[in-house]
Amino acid sequence: MKIVEFSSEELLDDFIDSNAKKFLGYGKEGYCILASDGSVIKKIDYGGYREEWLRKFEEVQIPQIYFANGGALVNSFAKALFMDFAPCNEIIKINFERYLLKTLYSALGKLKASILALSELGIKITDIFHRNILFDGKSFSLVDTQEWKYDKDANLANNNLTGIMREIYFYMFTRNRCLSEFIKNTTGRLYLSENELLTNPSLLLEIIEESFREEYREDMETLGDVKRVLKGKIKC
Repeated sequence: MKIVEFSSEELLDDFIDSNAKKFLGYGKEGYCILASDGSVIKKIDYGGYREEWLRKFEEVQIPQIYFANGGALVNSFAKALFMDFAPCNEIIKINFERYLLKTLYSALGKLKASILALSELGIKITDIFHRNILFDGKSFSLVDTQEWKYDKDANLANNNLTGIMREIYFYMFTRNRCLSEFIKNTTGRLYLSENELLTNPSLLLEIIEESFREEYREDMETLGDVKRVLKGKIKC
């Protein structure tokens, strides 16, 4: 892990300004910029942490999960994080209706595997927010991970999965009224618990696809097919 030390916060600010290529946005602790070398620098404006906090995940490498790979210290306190750039969009900006179901099956399967691997290491996902869940058209990624922590919770895997999937399901399924109504009617008949659906990410897609095929006698290739078929029957 690359650790850079500065004697003052002003010198750190000068370093960030001289390397900034694009402003990425503000968060609750500070802001992020895309650096000229293609990495991301997160400046911590509020508070500061010891070097041990900066290094707590330095040995963890899990696909689709972006941990800090370096940072900057000012007077022994971490005041900036260095991270790889995730070339994806926040899930709030994604129109999931246009993607093939097989693409979503694959993306959800990979994400579940990564979350289970994370949970095996005893890491708890905190600060779950749609801006920290990204999608590039093939895979989901999780970013802004430094607030996560080690936890001995016996239900860690379940809680990690349900927290992330609740956010993804909201943006994947509920913004289209046709799709939302179809899912509500379908799952209501099956008496499935929310926990069952959230901890088995592909299950809801399988149920939607099978129910659509049975009810409308045609194959479903995208979530947008539900809107296409139901348009005119209910207000979409």
